[in-house]
Amino acid sequence: MFTGKNTRNVWIDQRTHIPVKTVQGDFVTELLNIQQGPQPASLFVVPPGYTKMDMGNMMQGMPHQQQ
Repeated sequence: MFTGKNTRNVWIDQRTHIPVKTVQGDFVTELLNIQQGPQPASLFVVPPGYTKMDMGNMMQGMPHQQQ
């Protein structure tokens, strides 16, 4: 088994299908105390002062690359 610094191991929760633990070298991330349930509608409210950006219009001003 290759154990270089670019090797990453990921544990996927079979119920939620999300990564709950990732190990890459000495760096470990882990989700604990996951609780499923309804989310408050306030989580999905656009914050005051938010300005929508139209990425399509932004891309039109960029030079096109030749392939």
